[in-house]
Amino acid sequence: MLTRSSPSPRCKASTRSGGGLRKPACLPTLEELGIGFVPYGPLGRGFLTGTIDENTTFDSVDFRSGLPRFTAEARKANQALVDLLRNMGARNGATPA
Repeated sequence: MLTRSSPSPRCKASTRSGGGLRKPACLPTLEELGIGFVPYGPLGRGFLTGTIDENTTFDSVDFRSGLPRFTAEARKANQALVDLLRNMGARNGATPA
């Protein structure tokens, strides 16, 4: 159980499911308690910064060009998560980067 008095509050969650991202179930609780959530893969390997969208193209040597989660279809489907995180950050004076 996460509480404000927990010595090291954290939520371990994978944001990846198959080729796409999913919203970890702990996000509402973390937000309520004022606890940050940092997904693995330095800001989603760029995706969570909000600078990558369905129209982004990757050079053939960019490792993301071969990952299922970076297909145009997956990026379009996952944009809702990026928007959610951006809105949460804006309410708390934070930026996606």
